Amino acid sequence: MRPWLRDGQEKVILKAHTAENIKIGAIALFRYKGRHILHRIININGNNITFAGDGNIGIYEYGTMQDIIAVVKCIITPKGRIIECDSRIWRVKSRLWLATPLIVRRVILGISRRL
Repeated sequence: MRPWLRDGQEKVILKAHTAENIKIGAIALFRYKGRHILHRIININGNNITFAGDGNIGIYEYGTMQDIIAVVKCIITPKGRIIECDSRIWRVKSRLWLATPLIVRRVILGISRRL
């Protein structure tokens, strides 16, 4: 989920999922091919859901509502700051990231990996 979540640095608090919090832009913990993955929901078509990590360009996972275990309630940064995923700022940042052209995202990801 780079650049927003970095492996081993941020922590997440999960909450049970409901029909209301399964929406495009939400980060979900789900089962995929025998593994548990934390990715953003990028498309919902009936019971079918498309997931993608923020750092994955053009790589998608597909599942159903039944594959979702929980959604991310908040993120805890290494400094202890708590970022609520329902906050307006988080939702705007998420929408901007998803609206950013893939080539620009690729550059941002390349720079963030080197820092």
